[in-house]
Amino acid sequence: MTNLQSSLKNSVNRLVQFLQGEISKKEYLGESTEGTEAQALLNYTLEITYKIKPDRELLDFELYQTIGGPNIWCDSKFVYGRWGSERIDMNYIDGIGLFEAVDELYQNTTNIA
Repeated sequence: MTNLQSSLKNSVNRLVQFLQGEISKKEYLGESTEGTEAQALLNYTLEITYKIKPDRELLDFELYQTIGGPNIWCDSKFVYGRWGSERIDMNYIDGIGLFEAVDELYQNTTNIA
């Protein structure tokens, strides 16, 4: 395994551990933050893409965590990592209430009649 592959795998695995509730937000983010783990992650998210159903209910999302060197993002089931030609995808089980936090943010930031 090259250094690039190892670095990408470690970054993706660390986000998976955080999303599953295996490491604290302080361990993942490197500082103490207010709110839940999911809210803390959303505060550090660079971009959010909502995937919605025709009735405007949230179906899924993409949260971009890093862009540039490695590109790392997650949806409600997987964490994706890309760096050059390297690709790593890992599934996770939401242990921090991320879907609910994203849905709440979506509901609070849209004007649905």
